[in-house]
Amino acid sequence: MGRNRALAGTRGHQKLQRSRPAGYQKEVRLSHEINAGEFVLRIQGRIDGLVVSAQEVLLEEIKTVQGGWDRVADPLHWAQARLYGYMYAQANAREQIAIQLTYLDLDSGEVSEFRTRFSLAELSAFFEQATAIYIAWLRAHHDWCRVRDESIREVAFPFSQYRPGQRQLAVAAYRVLASGGRLFLEAPTGIGKTMSVLFPAIKALGEGKLERIFYLTARTVGRAVAEKAFTDLRRAGLHCARWS
Repeated sequence: MGRNRALAGTRGHQKLQRSRPAGYQKEVRLSHEINAGEFVLRIQGRIDGLVVSAQEVLLEEIKTVQGGWDRVADPLHWAQARLYGYMYAQANAREQIAIQLTYLDLDSGEVSEFRTRFSLAELSAFFEQATAIYIAWLRAHHDWCRVRDESIREVAFPFSQYRPGQRQLAVAAYRVLASGGRLFLEAPTGIGKTMSVLFPAIKALGEGKLERIFYLTARTVGRAVAEKAFTDLRRAGLHCARWS
């Protein structure tokens, strides 16, 4: 929608928030943790608007639209609001909460509101169902990373010896990857630059100093060399996912 779309959305949020009555709380922070054993899943965010009265609690989630809209509330927006609803209701011992999705059309200024009441039991069931999917994925990812990291610790440089200058480059690359910074290298073809960078990057990945590795090249032959380097590392015992 253009580079200014995010700014327009923020201004739309603020415009609606300013129009709300006294007592309206905006940008209310929420955080909830689930102890899954091997890890803790932390879910956090900010409620766009909250109204607490003796009669009810109203949680508002604001969305801006532009360029045509079918006037139907997005199920993903309801899901986000229901997660917030559970987190607030659970933390504040509320047995029921009203949730409102508010859409602002940035072109026409039209406002559309969708409001539903939910019990804590309903919100709890949805929250548990939704987070169970993430926990299952995270557990599988955690197990895979453990296998990967164990293989990284064991894998050795896949060749019997370093070429001239190759070890110095690998050491320099590891230091930059581990502590931050940039490394510029000018070297002739054949020195083994690809493996000298990928091998320390893999080692840093296994030590938790990196989360992922991007290898960018403008040439097809450069890609082929990188793929061969990964193949050589796998033959040496590496277990590591690769996407092209």
